[in-house]
Amino acid sequence: MTIKVRNNTRGPVEFHWLDYNGKRVRYARIKPGAEITQKTFKGHYWIILDEKGKALGIYETPGNDGVIVVE
Repeated sequence: MTIKVRNNTRGPVEFHWLDYNGKRVRYARIKPGAEITQKTFKGHYWIILDEKGKALGIYETPGNDGVIVVE
């Protein structure tokens, strides 16, 4: 399945997968106004960070394709 991540903030955001031990694995840096498409699996967790490293949200992949909008 795939998820799209759309960055509607004024700054870049970091998109990380949380591995099975909870360790962050960086997948993308998303510019303001940009969108990425990421392949994933049901039950995977993703964290989005602002440019200072503050967590903006943690998301669990549902059982279908989806969209995460960062605002």
